[in-house]
Amino acid sequence: MAALRSWLSRSVASFLRYRQCVPVVVNSRKRLLIRPWHKTVAAAFGVTLCAVPIAQKSEPHSLSNEALMRRAVSLVTDSTSTFLSQTTYALIEAITEYTKAVYTLISLYRQYTSLLGKMNSQEEDEVWQVIIGARVEVSKIVKHFCISVPHYDVQ
Repeated sequence: MAALRSWLSRSVASFLRYRQCVPVVVNSRKRLLIRPWHKTVAAAFGVTLCAVPIAQKSEPHSLSNEALMRRAVSLVTDSTSTFLSQTTYALIEAITEYTKAVYTLISLYRQYTSLLGKMNSQEEDEVWQVIIGARVEVSKIVKHFCISVPHYDVQ
């Protein structure tokens, strides 16, 4: 344990001595490191190790029914918070992808209507193939993220 503290204090002292030891862009074409940044990483790793408890002391009151219930409630609260955060992130990602695909489809429809009457049948068929491809992409996103869209059916 003393060796760990000694190593940690040397790492922190080294970090404080070389405060500017983060990677710096010297040239826009080449990224060069001015100082040894690995010392910063070592110091951060040492601080992280100090934050991790090595052994817990067994205390009789920590095994009481009330203490165990508090721990369980804390774990449930943390896991619920994590679950809700991940679900919210996934929902935002799904809505973003769906919105981009729908706006692409709307843009294609607008371009098609502006070019209506100015194209021959072959060009019109090519535009329709692009539109159908965009509709298929929207359909894939709807199926992938299980988004409920009323009356949306691609044939």
